[in-house]
Amino acid sequence: MPGRVGINPHPLPASTTNNPSNHGHPTQNHVEHLLLNEYSMVSPPVHLASAAHREYIVLTLDDLFHGKEVHVQYTRWKQHGESEPKGMLISIPPNCPDGAAWLFPEAGHQLSNGKYQDMYFQVEVEQDNRGFRREGNNVRLLGPDGTSYAIEVDYCRTRASRGSTEIGGRGLPIYNAGGRGDLIFDWEIGFPPSL
Repeated sequence: MPGRVGINPHPLPASTTNNPSNHGHPTQNHVEHLLLNEYSMVSPPVHLASAAHREYIVLTLDDLFHGKEVHVQYTRWKQHGESEPKGMLISIPPNCPDGAAWLFPEAGHQLSNGKYQDMYFQVEVEQDNRGFRREGNNVRLLGPDGTSYAIEVDYCRTRASRGSTEIGGRGLPIYNAGGRGDLIFDWEIGFPPSL
């Protein structure tokens, strides 16, 4: 996944400018190896206009639920032509805020003044194409017509960890007849292995 070069105008959340600890344990499906090929192709002498470089890490809703480990690899160049391989591990915790960023001071290329660029890695949450939309800590369901629905599951009262919720008349239009079918959501509560 190539990163995008540039500085995002949105400010960094104050609590995420350093590497936060990961409270989950991402599965192998949620490990990504990010090669910064475009950034590595800068050849000396390096004339960089910015003291900081930003890359974007795109997360799915599945990544947000499980957390994700990103192994970053790139080549860093110095002004006199030497290069060195660089790598870092970014552990993204479950439910990481959209726009959160990790700062690695002076981890980038060497500038003409002898200092090194700071490296930022910022989270972007991609739009889900299955009908889910993230709203803070909540996930809202979207019907086939784009209408959003919220489903309340009262686990404390029912102790049900899975079930089905039906919303009448909100499904697909009935072929050659009036009205619409029902919108049915199957749900299951996933419990953490430990608290």
